[in-house]
Amino acid sequence: MMRFTAVTRQLMLLLLLGSISISISSLAETDVWGDEIETEPSLAEIHYISLRDREEKSVSVPFATGPQLSAEAGTGYDRITVKAGTEVDSVQRPGELRINLYRGADNQRVLVGALNVRYYRSDDGKWIPRYVLAQEPIIIRQGNRLIPLETTIGTGNAVLIGNNLPNAEGYYSELTFTQGLGRTFVDSWQLAKSR
Repeated sequence: MMRFTAVTRQLMLLLLLGSISISISSLAETDVWGDEIETEPSLAEIHYISLRDREEKSVSVPFATGPQLSAEAGTGYDRITVKAGTEVDSVQRPGELRINLYRGADNQRVLVGALNVRYYRSDDGKWIPRYVLAQEPIIIRQGNRLIPLETTIGTGNAVLIGNNLPNAEGYYSELTFTQGLGRTFVDSWQLAKSR
């Protein structure tokens, strides 16, 4: 018969508790079938690219209502690239969304551009988000007439760049844009239903 000393019992208890905590933490990142899942799913990944400094920083766009402030707020970049967020495993196609991108935050924000998001089926059967830049002019009303407003800040001057081609419906797997010669600011965003 084996005799356990107090030190041996404490060591075995620590090993047991350690294995329980490891199995609990692994359950938090896998589904019931043991497949890994994203802990915080995202609608898109915004990549801020500085050609002058040769650096790239990325920020995740979570599925959250209300205005969201970017970690790169207040810093202008040469290019903004939007890449696909988390794939969705669903029988039905997820609904279409819109990401309104702003310079500034709260009441001091100005629309830089809007991205319509539509999901398409991938080769492995999951739904992947694709994006199109909604080029809608800013319009003002003068009497009974609607007049497009030409402005240096707004959705009309966001220009797509790069050699990435869209699918048959005009949606890109990755979208890169700039606002011309100056720096492009995407300080905040807000999700909305697609129009």
